[in-house]
Amino acid sequence: MSIDRATISTAMVPYEERIDYQRPADIKLPTASERDGRELYRRNPTYRNIANLMEHPEFRKMYDTHFGTPDDAKVIMMFLKVYEAVETQSGGTLTGYQKLSVMDQAINDGRMRQQLCDGFSAWASGKTQRTQDVHDRLRLT
Repeated sequence: MSIDRATISTAMVPYEERIDYQRPADIKLPTASERDGRELYRRNPTYRNIANLMEHPEFRKMYDTHFGTPDDAKVIMMFLKVYEAVETQSGGTLTGYQKLSVMDQAINDGRMRQQLCDGFSAWASGKTQRTQDVHDRLRLT
């Protein structure tokens, strides 16, 4: 196999400088429209939820603290799913403080933690899209 000079010279040029490279368009912040944003907020429930969460100071503090890496995000997602499971299993009879206490007990019990991690992993893997995988692992007595 022979390599010609054109191939070598093209290979040595940074990808961004090649003629065929199409640079993504930059988003110009001054052109961001308040009116367009309000319309998106009104008609797109997902965007509305994101904006509401990210603009809320308590959520933003948690997000900035616990979503720095994919592993951090997985851990906090698991805690949220465990909290949700406690809520569901208790039938809505517990206060927020009681839910935290039950969640802490479940996480600190090695066997229960492993079951919850397995349920979360099944849910997060996409093999099953059921929150029930986490809920099934938590049994409140």
